[in-house]
Amino acid sequence: MSYQITLSGLTSIDKQISNISNNIANVSTTGYRAATTQFSSIYSGAQPNGVEVAAVSQNFSQPGSMSGTGKELDLAISGDGLFILKDGQGQSMYSRNGSFNLNANNQLVDAQGNSVMGFGLDANGGVEFGSLSELTIRSEGLVAQETSLVEFQANFDSRMSPLVANDFDQTDPATYHSSYSTQLFDSLGNEHTLTQYFLKTNTNEWQVHYSVDGEISPTTGANGAILQFNSDGQLNSIDGNLMFDAAGNPTQPDPTTNFNYVLANGANNLDIDVSYRATGQLGSEFSVVRNQTDGYASGELIGVTVDNEGLVSANYSNGLLREQGMIALANFTNLDGLRQVNGTAWSETLASGDPVFGQPSSGSFGKIESGTLESSNVNLTGELVSLISAQRNYQANAQTLSTLNQLSQTLFQNL
Repeated sequence: MSYQITLSGLTSIDKQISNISNNIANVSTTGYRAATTQFSSIYSGAQPNGVEVAAVSQNFSQPGSMSGTGKELDLAISGDGLFILKDGQGQSMYSRNGSFNLNANNQLVDAQGNSVMGFGLDANGGVEFGSLSELTIRSEGLVAQETSLVEFQANFDSRMSPLVANDFDQTDPATYHSSYSTQLFDSLGNEHTLTQYFLKTNTNEWQVHYSVDGEISPTTGANGAILQFNSDGQLNSIDGNLMFDAAGNPTQPDPTTNFNYVLANGANNLDIDVSYRATGQLGSEFSVVRNQTDGYASGELIGVTVDNEGLVSANYSNGLLREQGMIALANFTNLDGLRQVNGTAWSETLASGDPVFGQPSSGSFGKIESGTLESSNVNLTGELVSLISAQRNYQANAQTLSTLNQLSQTLFQNL
């Protein structure tokens, strides 16, 4: 029986040394979780039978340090959660290693070629949280979109003295109070410059003239657009169309005016609505709060970004972003029940329970750090100390075995 007890000690400590060695070997492995060997004594009734390895637990509670890489598709989870991967056979795996790339099909994959799973987009471009799918970046470029709307919000200085409306001359700054330029795009993606000229013509009344590429638009007439304000500085009417009825209720969903401009470059003529929502007239200097359009030039895919919420966006050469999907994260009731597999990943088991999926920065899930990787959480100093301790324990058990062997030889010699 003593031999069996001693052999159980040697066998168990050998497994411990193996786990310590594996921890040390993976001290630089991205997303690796240190393993700890747990022992349990064995008894047969009241008779001791030695020791066994009860479990090998993984340290999921201690995060690894974050290391910046500057690469957009290097992702780390700051907090709880695991990336969800799927191999070529459709088997799911889970990992803290967020070193991702785009493959030849523009799919987001890890170093082993496993697909990164996430939430796709619905027909309206919103994130669809109902099911997981492979994250694929659309490689085609953006087609140019002609400008049809300018959203302009500003404050006109009520202290300005009225000017003579018919004296307006865009080349003479003395004939208007202020101006502001906006970038427009035609149907071919060519850029044009819209300049708005503002001049106060009466108490609480302003004219707006529109110039495209230096030429005044003839469709707004000699007087341009007419903006009238209430005594409290609130926009009251555009071109005579009241913004509010007698009871103070809005009469127009969006206070806009329109102008056209004929192009000679083969593109569609410009037909622009200009919105002045929330524009006011107060006793302070002219200032612009919003100057936004809905048009843009064509653009080619130049990169991919991921934000803290896991939203994956394609970057285009025209400066625009287009959402492609969202990284999904998983968590388990019992992380120690996960089974380690190749590629610094884990697979679910009965002991781990079923995965719970969710979005980053929501609920119990951590946020995504782009351009960052999570290092191994192995404490090298602690592992070396554990290795020395395990070595001593192994030597002690080996000495016990040697002593038992000497006792047996003495016994046989005296028989």
